Amino acid sequence: MTENYYLQVNDLNKNFGGISALSGINIEINNNDFIGLIGPNGSGKTTLINLISGIYKASKGNICFDGENITNYNSIKMHQLGICRTFQNTRLINDINLIENIQLGIISSIKKKLTSQFFRGRLLDQKIKYNKKTDELINIFLPHIKNLDIEVSSLSNIDKKRVEICRAMIGKPKLLLLDEPSAGMTIDEGETLIKEINNYKKLNPMTIILVEHEMHLIKKFTNRTIVLNYGKKIADGSYEVVSKNEAVIEAYLGKS
Repeated sequence: MTENYYLQVNDLNKNFGGISALSGINIEINNNDFIGLIGPNGSGKTTLINLISGIYKASKGNICFDGENITNYNSIKMHQLGICRTFQNTRLINDINLIENIQLGIISSIKKKLTSQFFRGRLLDQKIKYNKKTDELINIFLPHIKNLDIEVSSLSNIDKKRVEICRAMIGKPKLLLLDEPSAGMTIDEGETLIKEINNYKKLNPMTIILVEHEMHLIKKFTNRTIVLNYGKKIADGSYEVVSKNEAVIEAYLGKS
């Protein structure tokens, strides 16, 4: 593998028992790219995100990020390197407030069953340092929320997604992996959210990989589109070129 690319995936494979979820994936991404990752359901998009973020371990192949071979690093190590992600279904803690959920992102060794008491104790000496960053994120993504002590369970779906995105961004990620952030939203809500993310990216340069089913969002905001189908990469290029690719059309629409 070379160090010419910010993120390089080389011959990446992931098997679950006898099932091949990803096979021979090769991807090179430059710093500050905004990549759209698309494909039919079950094509391997989330599996790829899970490998890059350290949730899954590769069966074969390598991942290199910012000149370092990160293959099979765990998610904590990935977070410490600046690789952050969101999930299709938000993973917020309902019994703590909006600000605390956002600042949860500054702790890289969070356990799934973290208690509110432990969280508050660990966070106490970090609050002053990150208050400015929290304010910046809230002003961009949640300026309409006046009561910042509100528990996240009472927020709308789009605002829950905004909180999760703020939580991912508070650590100033170098690589942000967004797994279907507009899921469950209206067309207008989805476009508003991705626009906010893109505006933030302009002020805080980072590389983004966006997994998305809404093609108009891919077309409007990303500079390059990668297409997976049945665990293999079938197209890679500008949206205009990829959208006319016969293999891509067949994957989405079937043979004529």
